Amino acid sequence: MLEHLRLLSRYNQWMNDKLYNTAAQLPADELAKDRGAFFGSLQGTLSHIMVADIIWLQRFSEHPTQHPALDPIRAMSKPLALAQTLLDDFSALSAERRNLDATIISWCEQLDASDLNHKLAYHNMKGEPAIKTSPA
Repeated sequence: MLEHLRLLSRYNQWMNDKLYNTAAQLPADELAKDRGAFFGSLQGTLSHIMVADIIWLQRFSEHPTQHPALDPIRAMSKPLALAQTLLDDFSALSAERRNLDATIISWCEQLDASDLNHKLAYHNMKGEPAIKTSPA
């Protein structure tokens, strides 16, 4: 399982590199143009994906092991909404994506088998517990 997670973290980085390199060929106004997608523009969609990654990494950062690779994630402000715009500048968004992908890879390298046995408890964006217990 660990090797699979590590492989997926590298694949994630590879695909994001390809996506961002392709998007970087578009003019800024095309990146920002509303395409009728759920998050509006291509840049809005890329920002949404990064917000979702940050939300999940912040949840994972609460693991009792407190993996050092996730220290930068713990220091980040919590995103306020899934449609939050993190960075207006595509170059800055791209650089942050590279940093985030490097963090994901480092974290996956720090995981060990016992880490995967821990049950993740967290709250959704509305503040509701994700795992609801039934009344006794």
